[in-house]
Amino acid sequence: MKQERESGEFIGVFDSGSGGLTVMRALEHELPHQSFLYLGDHGHAPYGNRSPDDIYALTLRSLEMLFDRGCSLVVVACNTAAATGLRQLQQTWLPLYHPSRRVIGVIVPVVEAITGEPWHAGDKGTSRATSAASTHFSWNVSRDSRSG
Repeated sequence: MKQERESGEFIGVFDSGSGGLTVMRALEHELPHQSFLYLGDHGHAPYGNRSPDDIYALTLRSLEMLFDRGCSLVVVACNTAAATGLRQLQQTWLPLYHPSRRVIGVIVPVVEAITGEPWHAGDKGTSRATSAASTHFSWNVSRDSRSG
């Protein structure tokens, strides 16, 4: 049986490797009727050894690929890509080239889970995916802090 998509579009999940599959599985659990596309850039991994300009260019290329395949939202599950250029992509490239699309990272939900406070960086792109990612990371942070 074919599942109906909630939004009629895909949510993309991007990582430089396969670690972002954990994020995608959590999103699939929280949003069972949503369709997802995963892009792991294994050919260029790891990103951590690259210059910020290289990371930005690789991230931009991956986002374009996911948007071209029907993603309206992309979750950047690669911490290196998110920390290096996500804000710049959100503030400069996205409004010019894909103003109806959204890109979020996983760093903010982790910070929110750890601090118990909402992130106040002026982002208006909060979505159910952000909430689902935050819930998943909150559970893992709580579980890991009890076991350590």
